Amino acid sequence: MKNFILISLLISSISAFGSDTTSRISFVNATKNDNLIILCKIMSYPKFDSTKEVCPEKMIVEVLEVLKGKNSSKLITVLGYDKSVNNNLACLQFYSIGRYYILGLDNFKLIAAGNHSLEYNEGIVKGNITNEPTREYLKKFQKIFDRLQKEEFKKTIDKEKIEKLRKEFTMQSDLLNQSMDYKSFKETFTFE
Repeated sequence: MKNFILISLLISSISAFGSDTTSRISFVNATKNDNLIILCKIMSYPKFDSTKEVCPEKMIVEVLEVLKGKNSSKLITVLGYDKSVNNNLACLQFYSIGRYYILGLDNFKLIAAGNHSLEYNEGIVKGNITNEPTREYLKKFQKIFDRLQKEEFKKTIDKEKIEKLRKEFTMQSDLLNQSMDYKSFKETFTFE
């Protein structure tokens, strides 16, 4: 059972990033059609039981600043993936309670395809802000993703192999990451 949960978390985490070309689009390009971009703090996952579920369907966030759109509420509910309707929204388990993020939302929903979130910590924004993946990157990323999915369906699970593939997946994802200070981020991107 423990192995099943480990594999499910790993595969769902990869699924949250997606495996097609649209999933690696930069934050600036992915959020062009989002109607709300906010700097926020993750407060809670209401009605989420991590012993029974892999991915929370919603999270409560404290809105610290609105970068695009209109919102007057201090706390909002962000909707994520709902397995009962397969709604193509992001899995929310990657967002840690108490941490800060910049989120691009479409009607308070966090879309899975594309990069609709960036990390924020002590005035620094980190993530795939503007980098667009090359064709070679996407092929390698897809190959790693396919190998991880294939491992999930084996009868015996090789934890070392899964861990190695997970590290390879993370290294590929990190190739697109950038950092910049928040003030420069706001001055460079107007999101209007």
